[in-house]
Amino acid sequence: MLLFLAYPSILGVHVNMKSFVFWQKIKRGVHVLDYSAGAIYHEVRRRRDLRIKEVKGDLHQSTISHLEHDQSDMTLRTMVKILRPTFMSAEEFCRLIDNGSETSTAIFKQIAHYYDSTDLAGLYDLLASYKEQNILTTPNKMVILMIQSCIDELSQHETLFSKEDCDFVQDYLLRPGRWFSFEYIVFANLAFSMPAKINLRISKKMFHAYQQFHLPSGW
Repeated sequence: MLLFLAYPSILGVHVNMKSFVFWQKIKRGVHVLDYSAGAIYHEVRRRRDLRIKEVKGDLHQSTISHLEHDQSDMTLRTMVKILRPTFMSAEEFCRLIDNGSETSTAIFKQIAHYYDSTDLAGLYDLLASYKEQNILTTPNKMVILMIQSCIDELSQHETLFSKEDCDFVQDYLLRPGRWFSFEYIVFANLAFSMPAKINLRISKKMFHAYQQFHLPSGW
């Protein structure tokens, strides 16, 4: 936690225990890539380790492929549907295109609600229902680990994540590629459950990623 509180002027982070809201401000002179909608969706899908069959829902696989190659247009309703598995909101996606800011998703608000009210039973129920209702994609596993981290902290358990889980998290966050809001939220909420050495390594990557790219905001 303290890692993030120490750099408020850099990250622009408002912290309420595990309720992290990132208000990222563009620095003068920082260049932001202007990607097309298809290219941005392709980048986010690949960044989250999602295959086309995991995001297409009831759509044909070629529909997603044509979208990513900017060979077809798509309705907003369909766009929202294929964004859902990526954990990128329609607002964040649209604002990436027109240089706006990001929002969180409903699951993060649920986690924050139970955590802030120290409702362990609520967190256990949320963990069980989330595992039951969602396939185990990379983003979904990160959410499960977030909930487990909150449970461990409120239960005053001293144990850290297993080596397998720590390796999974750091391999994901340290890989090449831009950080979007989801990556910041993952690290902010999982730092409690990982060793200091791993947190230091990821924090260096985080600041490097932030200097390379961060979502501009008019706020």
